Amino acid sequence: MTEAPILSDLYFKTSSDRNAKDMTLLNLIPVPVNQDIKTAGPVDSARLEKAKLLLDSLGPYISSYQMRLQINEQQKQLAKAQDKMNDLRGDSADLQKKIRDLQSDLASVKQDQLKASSDLNTSINADDNTKSKYQKRVNKLFDKEASLEKKLRRAQQDLEDNKHDISRQQEELSKQQQGLNALNSRYTPN
Repeated sequence: MTEAPILSDLYFKTSSDRNAKDMTLLNLIPVPVNQDIKTAGPVDSARLEKAKLLLDSLGPYISSYQMRLQINEQQKQLAKAQDKMNDLRGDSADLQKKIRDLQSDLASVKQDQLKASSDLNTSINADDNTKSKYQKRVNKLFDKEASLEKKLRRAQQDLEDNKHDISRQQEELSKQQQGLNALNSRYTPN
């Protein structure tokens, strides 16, 4: 002869501890079906035992859910690290292009300086106004060269800093990936 099932209404109460932010306490009170919890007397031991079994059976599902939340958070962190790495690589490409452009501009200015110096030398016997014009042009080109060299040094330093940032970000990316791999290895779906 099989035992008749014990039917109960189940009342759940959750509470949190401020010191344990990742923990929630779950209380379960079994009450006979259709009976008001306020008027219910003491809980009989059979109902209490069945309630304990129910709570114990929920444990693996709650653990699995918590693990999925951690995995999702780790995946977000990994994606964020990857986005930062992509930005750094994009910055690196931009800096390399900027350096090439500055080097090209610098080479062009040096050619212009040679031509302007040649023009100045050929105008030695010219009037003062013409010589002054050529001298201003040469001076302007030397100033432009100094400015371009300064910009080039700054861009090269920025590229060097970017390489260090990429290296550090690669370490962070590896760390995030290892964390995700560790969580995935512990996760067993129900």
